[in-house]
Amino acid sequence: MNPKLHILLIEDNPRDVRLIQEMLGNGRMDCSGDKPAFHLICSNRLLAGLKRLDEEPVDLILLDLSLPDSHGFDTFRAVQKQAAHLPIIVLSGLDDESQAVLAVREGAQDYLVKGYVDSNLLTRSIRYAIERKRAEEKIKASLQEKELLLKEIHHRVKNNLQVISSLLHLQSYHIKDPKTLEMFKESQDRVRSMALVHEKLYRSPDLAKIDFAQYIKSLTHGLYRSYRIDPKQIELKSKVEDVFLSIDMAVPCGLIVNELVSNSLKHGFPPQWEGKGRIGIVLRRKGDDQVELIVKDNGIGMKEDADDPDHGALGLRLVHILAEDQLQGKIVVDRKKGTTIKISFKAHSLSRI
Repeated sequence: MNPKLHILLIEDNPRDVRLIQEMLGNGRMDCSGDKPAFHLICSNRLLAGLKRLDEEPVDLILLDLSLPDSHGFDTFRAVQKQAAHLPIIVLSGLDDESQAVLAVREGAQDYLVKGYVDSNLLTRSIRYAIERKRAEEKIKASLQEKELLLKEIHHRVKNNLQVISSLLHLQSYHIKDPKTLEMFKESQDRVRSMALVHEKLYRSPDLAKIDFAQYIKSLTHGLYRSYRIDPKQIELKSKVEDVFLSIDMAVPCGLIVNELVSNSLKHGFPPQWEGKGRIGIVLRRKGDDQVELIVKDNGIGMKEDADDPDHGALGLRLVHILAEDQLQGKIVVDRKKGTTIKISFKAHSLSRI
């Protein structure tokens, strides 16, 4: 036996109320054939309807948008706000396709014009609306479950990378050679930069994107602490537009920033260098489909062959690999007044907040 469906009708026109009562009562029986399939609850005001929603459970709402105490889609939004879990069918006297489209976009399950509704159309629309809403709720629950699983994966990846970083740190205590020790420290920073991506995704409301401004702030703070740099001596400024990066862009960009900022902190400002150090990081749009990442400093400048993609330092060779292979971008080095490295790449994985 199918359960009786409880329907709240919010309609102020008594004639329309009677017609709908007749449509839902005329021969509309459940599968047993001895009970009406619908139980209609009527309210002639928006506030009265909202009160009825608090007082008794219903399965669906039939809603007229023009009421004495509310008008238009403000009526719909007020009902939806209180009963987002319920399917809503708009019953309107206005035969307007644009209004119907807007109603569906707002979240209505259907838009019926009063002058064209008969008993079969109304009951079929009610059945379909309830089934669609149930299907939507199942999909939403499934997506929420998948999001929780993805968050757990990012959390575990972050934890595993942190374990690797900790192991490198512990192993470094047994290293006496300064160059080898520096290599371990650089590897630890690289692992930490990747772990930070997964931590940001774990905490992000959107698992597909990372707030890169916050990421840079956390990353550079860790680098300053790692190299024991006084921010008053070497000032860091970042200017990141209101953009998010997907994980496939965030990881190489994060590693690039890690390498370039580390290089500036280690080599850009030697003890004999005079003046206040400055490091700048910029991520901005350039045209419709390009993004530009800039890391610059006002230090002593880079040697001519230091950024050679084949024979330069490991960190800068890594920057070339990440920029050209991972981001499919172009890299330009400017040695005037310190060092400025610009990387341009496609913005296909970039979107606004």
